[in-house]
Amino acid sequence: MKAERINREIIITAKERRCIQLIQLEMVIEIDRICTMKHIPYRLAGGSLLGAVRHKGFIPWDPDMDISMDREDYNRFYEVCKTELDKKRFFLQEWRTDKDYRWNYARILRKDTVFVRAGHEMIKSKNGVFVDIICADSVPDNPLLRPIHSFSCFLIRKVLWSVVGKELHPNSFMRALFRALSFIPRNMVFHFRDWVIEWSGKSRTNLCRNMAHKVSSYSESKWGYPRSITKEDYYKVKIGQLNWDHGYIRLLFEGRRFMAVHNYDEALKRTFGDYMKLPPVEQRISHIPCSALKLVKPEIDDYKELLKKVKV
Repeated sequence: MKAERINREIIITAKERRCIQLIQLEMVIEIDRICTMKHIPYRLAGGSLLGAVRHKGFIPWDPDMDISMDREDYNRFYEVCKTELDKKRFFLQEWRTDKDYRWNYARILRKDTVFVRAGHEMIKSKNGVFVDIICADSVPDNPLLRPIHSFSCFLIRKVLWSVVGKELHPNSFMRALFRALSFIPRNMVFHFRDWVIEWSGKSRTNLCRNMAHKVSSYSESKWGYPRSITKEDYYKVKIGQLNWDHGYIRLLFEGRRFMAVHNYDEALKRTFGDYMKLPPVEQRISHIPCSALKLVKPEIDDYKELLKKVKV
């Protein structure tokens, strides 16, 4: 199964990779426009935050863009996009807008593009160059409830991924298990997910997580609590371990400035360690293999100038 997935992957040239990045930049400019107009906080996340600090833009070898929002802010963003998003160019993709979408986070898609992740060809949802919008959700403060919450998140992820797992998991028993899970109606899974979000977020909590992954690297609370978890020790983070400054700043990114947490240094150290140190050359590869690609010229004033800065 793994060999079949590798065989479907296409080689993306340095120029194509840069064009993908600039299409993503076009989408983040639109996200920033809407969020600034409606006073909705967002933040660069993961490798995008690292790219802003270390490269003043994209990580050269990584055509990926992540934005993070607290759940309540994303809910506002979702409603505002119904009227404010430029629908000629962009599509807000999540389970309520795409009947075949199965991921536990939202995306902004660039219309008229194609980007199919290698190994995900069986998924029938809309595809294209995208920016991920990842929500931070509350984790119960009660230590007895946290394992229940964690298992619920685990179960949601696996059921949603089952359409891929039933084809690609290397173990035949697991493929059969994922095949059985794939019969669970998608909408039922998302309604359960929304119930978990509501249940765990009824009151102020000290920790948060991204339900789409095993853990979230960091987030900050509007209520003044440190809400931080680590990849090494998710449920053993001590409350008060971090003295977060909960403000936002704007960091330079490809000639623009986008929102980021004020204490980005602490966040990056906890996620990447010595984050200013470049990885070995052999590790400078994209983590999103692609099997089909179609690009368009993004509507950015300085597109030609930025495209000339092909990063290899």
